Amino acid sequence: MVLETDMLTGFQNKDAFEIFVRESNVRMDGDQVTVAVCDVNGLSIINASRGHGVGDAVLQNLAEMLRSSFPKDSYFVRGEDAILIVVSTTLTEGETKSILGRVKQNFSEDIVTAVSVGARNPDGVLGAIKNATRALHQKKLLDKKSLHSSALASLIKALQECDSDTEAHVKRTQEMGAALGVRLGLSDVQQSDLSLLCLLHDIGKIGIPIEILNRPSKLSDEEWVVMKNHVEKGFQIANSSPELKSIAHMVRFHHERWDGRGYPDGLSRESIPLLSRIISVVDAYDAMVSNRAYRKGMSQTAAINELRRCAGMQFDPTIVSQFIQILEENPNLGKPSSNVKEFAGENALKPNSTSEGIVSPEKNDISRECVHALEFMNYMLDAATLRILTVNKAFEEISGYTQQDVNELKLTQGDMVPEEDRTEYLCKVGEYLAKAPVAYLEHRFLKKNGDITYVYCTGRLFFDSVSRSSRIEVTVIDSTKTFAATQLALEQRDRAAKQLLYWENTYRKDALTGLMNRSAFQSDVEQKLLEGSSKVMLLMVDVDKFKQFNDTYGHHAGDEFLIMVAQALTGALRNDDMSCRMGGDEFAAALFFKKECTEEFMLQRAQQIFDKINMSLLSAEKATTLSMGAVISSDEKNTFNKLYEASDKALYQSKENGRNRLSMN
Repeated sequence: MVLETDMLTGFQNKDAFEIFVRESNVRMDGDQVTVAVCDVNGLSIINASRGHGVGDAVLQNLAEMLRSSFPKDSYFVRGEDAILIVVSTTLTEGETKSILGRVKQNFSEDIVTAVSVGARNPDGVLGAIKNATRALHQKKLLDKKSLHSSALASLIKALQECDSDTEAHVKRTQEMGAALGVRLGLSDVQQSDLSLLCLLHDIGKIGIPIEILNRPSKLSDEEWVVMKNHVEKGFQIANSSPELKSIAHMVRFHHERWDGRGYPDGLSRESIPLLSRIISVVDAYDAMVSNRAYRKGMSQTAAINELRRCAGMQFDPTIVSQFIQILEENPNLGKPSSNVKEFAGENALKPNSTSEGIVSPEKNDISRECVHALEFMNYMLDAATLRILTVNKAFEEISGYTQQDVNELKLTQGDMVPEEDRTEYLCKVGEYLAKAPVAYLEHRFLKKNGDITYVYCTGRLFFDSVSRSSRIEVTVIDSTKTFAATQLALEQRDRAAKQLLYWENTYRKDALTGLMNRSAFQSDVEQKLLEGSSKVMLLMVDVDKFKQFNDTYGHHAGDEFLIMVAQALTGALRNDDMSCRMGGDEFAAALFFKKECTEEFMLQRAQQIFDKINMSLLSAEKATTLSMGAVISSDEKNTFNKLYEASDKALYQSKENGRNRLSMN
């Protein structure tokens, strides 16, 4: 198929290329396709100031440089406006970035680039082009030299009016976020999203009253509700912009907690978007080490200790562990410009602070007393007209009306009931008081501000000897404020929490074996390592000659055998140990021992597990053996990644030495 060619650059036309990808429908299993996109920064300025001829020459030169830098079997495509696209079926993402780096260094004009990876099928190729182009536009938004960056100027200016430290804070979080993103292996598209998220994660604060934002003291319950709403406002702002829509949900969830006690939706663990978990750690750290008008910043050591303490509660343990390693390797990373002294006084940021940094959830302490005082209001009615005569102090607190309102507005009992309920209400009151001097009702109550709530109401009819007329004494209790109602709400919350826990446990498990998946396993092991209360031994397990097993018995039998491996591994471990399916035919287990346990004892335990699993599997009709590698945590091997690398090397030794054996590292 001959593709239409762009006359200026010699690249293929994008629309024609998309049709080619769709119609060819060629799927090449195994490897991925890598997409690179480039754009000249300020090309419109070049065209306006130096002429379109110069601008065309710049674009032609860039096209030639890309063509000579990338493999000849790549696809070269002219995108919208001046965007140039290269699609490679042989390069990795890292290799593509290296080539683009050399192009940027040697090209005469400033260019912006982005990279994305997709599957080798039509949807994968076109999806990768779309993602890379989106990342390119985001980078231009963040580039002050680009005209596109002016689109963010008004938002940033408004945010700076809320917090004068915004610019410095953003610069630090972007610097730390970029380093952490590299450490976690984020793609170029994810890095672009993260950089934009660092800039705009708190954009919803422009909709929060300034007196609440800058309150140095603890916020009231009502103010805290208003403050928490900034994540929803931020989501709405980002979601309304095509350039920011990709980070809208990350903005909304950046105050969720690992333990599920954050806001707005109470998400937990891996159900929280990865970039939201990253910005949560970076943002909290910067808040802790930065000086504020009402407090001094913590030292780096104190802030790191606080992150470590809150790993597994507020923060993703894996992200905390990687971030701490980066800070220890680069002490000046993200350091505020002013000198921050060691500070641990009474104004230091505490875990229950609601201003910024580490934020613990509100406590749900429930009184265990059996007798509870009730909040109620009491007032007097004229029995003939039902007009309110006198009220007590609580009347204003509950209804919103003052005694002056009662006098001036000539309020009646009917004014306390929604209009659509009044006829029914007055009929019921008349019916009950005709039979007895006391009426007991539950009804909807209309407050001065228009809010409606349910109340328990008691009315007592009596004769007042002073005024020589009939009166009705009314007592009203807000039903939503009773202990029973509170208990019911907590039960509903607990039920929702159980449903969420069920979903999250399902989300964290491998669909085939029921073991933890790699992400969940790494996070939980990392948390144990951060706690430092026990020695950890990591076991890597691999099924020997599993491809041959599948070829002999079929993939269904292979899946059944993997399930047997998972069951045997679980059966060989103690309740406190963890196991997971790392992927394919590879498994892992983490064993936890007391500090005083000797390495000899721990390695004997590994050998027992190895023998027990192999004995269980070899009794099956269709079976193969396992190889295992083991490593014990130490001062040098104190993170999951370091333990994984060491245990994987030990597993490789077992494979090299003939399989079906355990190797120690």
